[in-house]
Amino acid sequence: VGIEIWNNKLFVSVPRWAAGVPATLNYLPLDEAPVEEPKLIPYPDWASNRIDDCDALTTTYRIRVDECDRLWVLDSGTVGIGNTTQQVCPYAYHVFDLRTNKRIRK
Repeated sequence: VGIEIWNNKLFVSVPRWAAGVPATLNYLPLDEAPVEEPKLIPYPDWASNRIDDCDALTTTYRIRVDECDRLWVLDSGTVGIGNTTQQVCPYAYHVFDLRTNKRIRK
C-alpha cells in the first residue's frame, strides 16, 4: 500500500489482507547490489511485527517519513479484507526514530 525512501532504505508496507504475511512493515536496503528476488527485511525487527501482540504492528496501512527523520506508521489494527476483515487491535499511530530504529511514540 505504501513506500517511502529514507537514506539507503526503501520502506514497504504490506497489509495483512491474507494469511501468511510475516511482517507488515519492511524495508529493502538501497545500497546493496540488486538481486532478482529481493527479500523484505522486517522493520524495525521481527518482534515489532508480531501478529499476536497489540503493542506491535498489526497491519501497516500508510507510512510517511518526515523532515525530522521519523517514520510515521498508520496501523489499522485489522487482518483480512472485505467481508473477512477482523478488528484484532485498536487503530494506532506508531512513530519511529529512523536514526536509532526505535519506536518513540504510539
